[in-house]
Order: sequence, then C-alpha cells, then structure tokens
Amino acid sequence: MSSGEYGAVLASFRGDAGDLIPILQGIQGVSGFISEDAVRQVSRFLRVSENESSAWLPFMRSFRFTPPGGTQSEFVSAPHVMSGVDKS
Repeated sequence: MSSGEYGAVLASFRGDAGDLIPILQGIQGVSGFISEDAVRQVSRFLRVSENESSAWLPFMRSFRFTPPGGTQSEFVSAPHVMSGVDKS
C-alpha cells in the first residue's frame, strides 16, 4: 500500500488521538498488515511521535506487521469427530 492510499483511510477520520486504533484497523483491512510507512503516516496525521503510535502495537494480537502469504488457510480441529472411531 503506498502512502497515497493511506489518504483514503485517513480521510474518514478527524485526527484525534483516539482514532489511532480504528485508523490502523482500516489500513490493515486494506493492505493486510501494518507497515513502518503506515505507522509513520498515521503518526504525522495524528501529530504524535512514531514511538507513541507504535510502542504498544506488538502487544496487540490483532495487528500483523508482515504481509500475509499468498495463500491463507484456516484449520479447525474437531476432537469430537474422533470420539466415534474405534481405536482398537
């Protein structure tokens, strides 16, 4: 995602400090992850330091910091399915 594309996400916000998480969620929704450039652009938009914008991000499990792979799969285990299998 280029910095110009961040503008589309940023345009729907006023630039209040409380907008940080919703902005990052919007950027991740479009690009699939939060890049260093995204943090830089959001920090400028909110008029805070990059450190203030990113210091706590590693503790937020919902954010990705690397691009997702080409193919994503989701696996769900179902232990109850095995309960009817004869294990002898």
